[in-house]
Amino acid sequence: MAFSKLQIYGRMARRVFGSVGFWGTALGGAFCLMVDGYLALPGYGLCALAAWKAIKPLTIGRNQLFTKALSDVRKQRQKRHTKYLRKLLPNIRKDRDPRTTKILKDLERIHERMLRLESEHIDMLGMSSLLIQANELYDSCLESLERSIQLWAGASEMATDEARNKLLAERDKTVITVEKSIGHLDTSLDHIQTAALKAAVTEDSNHQQLRDELQIGLDVARSVEERIDEIERVYEDSERS
Repeated sequence: MAFSKLQIYGRMARRVFGSVGFWGTALGGAFCLMVDGYLALPGYGLCALAAWKAIKPLTIGRNQLFTKALSDVRKQRQKRHTKYLRKLLPNIRKDRDPRTTKILKDLERIHERMLRLESEHIDMLGMSSLLIQANELYDSCLESLERSIQLWAGASEMATDEARNKLLAERDKTVITVEKSIGHLDTSLDHIQTAALKAAVTEDSNHQQLRDELQIGLDVARSVEERIDEIERVYEDSERS
């Protein structure tokens, strides 16, 4: 999913009101005012300084604060997703298929690329809807990869060579389609990036072709999911009978 402005504004608030400098100054001023007496004047000064520490980044330093907060959100999301992908790696390697390991590495690279595009072009009209589609295609590729591993594991449990080979053949088709979908996604991201750099994504008519390209990839990816659903239903029926 594309970046949420609410996420970024929340991070901006944390950077301003969660900083040691702000709270140290504010608490120091509050302490001085509580003691009162000759500390009252420094207390007022410290409170004014704390207020300025909050007001300055939210006014004249707002653009810089927004950029830093956006970078924080992007890094946090990438770190969390990379951790998830690397947890998958041991299961991926079990099939001893270099294609699935490469797919996982490609997905990590593409995810970082999408986050970078989102952060660089967050305010560009039309970019958000395109990147939402790109994220949907990415999620579908990742899900199909995970389910291909499930098909491989299921094949290893089959009692007959015929059933095992049939499931492995379906799993192979899934891997091939995921490879193609990733290539399609990479190409679409190239087009999105080119359009953004040329400032071509300004009107709905200008990015309709890009949306259509992504939709083609989504349709293919969803057909893979439906095929795997059908395979799993047949497998479950055979297990019950």
